[in-house]
Amino acid sequence: MKNLDKRINTLSQGNAILSALANIISSKEGLISYRNELQDNSSSQTALCPVCAAEQFGIIPEDDIAKQALSYQSEHLALLSTITQERNDINSKVNEVSNKQVNIAKQIYEEAIKKLEHERISLTGLRDKTQNFFDTISRLKNLDGNAYNTENMLSIDAIEGELKIVESALGNAESEEYAEAIRSKINRIAGIIKFN
Repeated sequence: MKNLDKRINTLSQGNAILSALANIISSKEGLISYRNELQDNSSSQTALCPVCAAEQFGIIPEDDIAKQALSYQSEHLALLSTITQERNDINSKVNEVSNKQVNIAKQIYEEAIKKLEHERISLTGLRDKTQNFFDTISRLKNLDGNAYNTENMLSIDAIEGELKIVESALGNAESEEYAEAIRSKINRIAGIIKFN
């Protein structure tokens, strides 16, 4: 791309010079006069173009002097136009590919955001569903921190063990007071977990 830009810049500068030269050549009377003067003064030497030093200057018919300059300028402009169009086509393709890449990246980004939002909603729902359980465990810990620690409350074996102890105590109660104390404790726990 840099090479194309450099060629376009060079050709554009050359085009400005060619336009100036074409203007000079278009007033061909001065050039024809110059050529005739050179040819009259020097019979052994061919008259060279004062603009580009072309040897053909001495033999070109008067009517063709401006035509060749204008033809060359026209070819130069066509070349400049072709190279500029080539650069524009490349820029267009680069922009198209770049836009496709940006759109793909946007799509991936949006899908990732949707996935994270879905996970956030799921986790929020899970937290809301389990909040009552953890609040209950916290209240039980306040009642008796050793008996109702989180590890024991979350272990099935620990819960079944506690139930067996309570059932055994109720069945083997030596006194009514002991059974009443256990019932009272069970009722307090049931009240905490709203099991009445």
